[in-house]
Amino acid sequence: MKTLVAIIVASVGLELGAVGAVQAGDLFTPPVFVADNENFACGIVNVGTRTRLVHILINNGSGGTTGDSGNLSLAPGAVASWVNVDVNQQFRYCHFIVEGGKKEHYRAVGCVFVDAGSSRDCVAAE
Repeated sequence: MKTLVAIIVASVGLELGAVGAVQAGDLFTPPVFVADNENFACGIVNVGTRTRLVHILINNGSGGTTGDSGNLSLAPGAVASWVNVDVNQQFRYCHFIVEGGKKEHYRAVGCVFVDAGSSRDCVAAE
């Protein structure tokens, strides 16, 4: 009987420990072709109610990383972005690693643009 009680206590402790662990989720944009003299940006907004960590990766069509923001602290309502300039005839897509595992806390896009004042073509991340 003592062995059974010890097993139950140990398993409950393990389950409670797992709940407290930080969970992460992933959002991706579709691949977008970036022409000569164009730039590519990834942007994300925290639509949740608390500050969370995000990590933005820009990847090329071969799966290689061409931009890496590292971990960024993102307050509620705040936006973070990362940019590749002068991409020239390549595919790019955004990979957002988000704290909390709940993607509904975020809205994210990947955008192609020429310069800061130009129009942008953007795709939503899922």
